[in-house]
Amino acid sequence: MAEEKTKKVVTAVFLFALFILVALYIGLTVLKIYTDSSKFSSEKSESSVSCIGYSYSIDNIKYENGLLTFDLKNSEISDYEEMILIVKSGNATKELQLTNLVTGIKKGIDLDIELKDNQFKTYPKSCEQDAKTNSIDSV
Repeated sequence: MAEEKTKKVVTAVFLFALFILVALYIGLTVLKIYTDSSKFSSEKSESSVSCIGYSYSIDNIKYENGLLTFDLKNSEISDYEEMILIVKSGNATKELQLTNLVTGIKKGIDLDIELKDNQFKTYPKSCEQDAKTNSIDSV
């Protein structure tokens, strides 16, 4: 009788220890999933929030002999007077450091870049998700 009771106690302790290990594994897995997802979402939301402050328009686009020219106008709702503007076409990428962007005033941009398919994208640095596609009617 004592031997049977000992077996039951040993089995109960073993099952309890197994339950604790499984619960610990599940808890740590859930914690890792939570921290990874919150880290990812905070990284994405920080860049999205900072990108909202950039508001500009591009017009008077011309392209001749490898020289792209356009006028950039900082919108009145823009939060920034400075930006690093990325201009991308095909594999060509150029960075422009723009300062003193007064709201409502156009700034002429001249850029030596090879265009692909008469199109180029513009976006502030680290805001590629908000890229604007611009087209040239004639080359």
